[in-house]
Amino acid sequence: MTIECKLTVQDYLAAQRLHFRPKPVLRWALIVVVGYLAAMLLHQAWTIAHGGALQRGWWMLPAGLAYGAFMFFILLPWRVAKIFKERPALAQANRFTFNDQGMLLEATRGQLQLKWPALKRWKRNRDYILLYHTALHFHIFPRRCFAQAQEFDAFAAFLTQHIGPALK
Repeated sequence: MTIECKLTVQDYLAAQRLHFRPKPVLRWALIVVVGYLAAMLLHQAWTIAHGGALQRGWWMLPAGLAYGAFMFFILLPWRVAKIFKERPALAQANRFTFNDQGMLLEATRGQLQLKWPALKRWKRNRDYILLYHTALHFHIFPRRCFAQAQEFDAFAAFLTQHIGPALK
């Protein structure tokens, strides 16, 4: 199986967001915590609207929510775009060849061959597959790099066969 693709800054940003996506249990815990914080913020606003006094440390709640939103929606896209512009090699086309022994990456800078035991895990969503060779380093495979949707799903099945099920 051979995959050839040229990645964009949007691909790198979507891959970072997929990489940071927590496991299902942690995702539910995060939803509960953010819901609780939003309820506390609404309660504080209701208290103020009805003549109540501000509680000590009231500013920490909106500041924490603003910080999280700033990091995810402003700083992360800016940082990914900055790194993409600084490294022109990230925008060059790469060719990945997969077989029963492992993966061969061919780029203008050279070649990299990894056996299946070196490829630790993989993660996917509707549009991307991330193939990890360490806990933090991964290769990005956008759905658009496959000629048909069935090829994307066949690649996921191929990874399941050689690495195991995708991370949730």
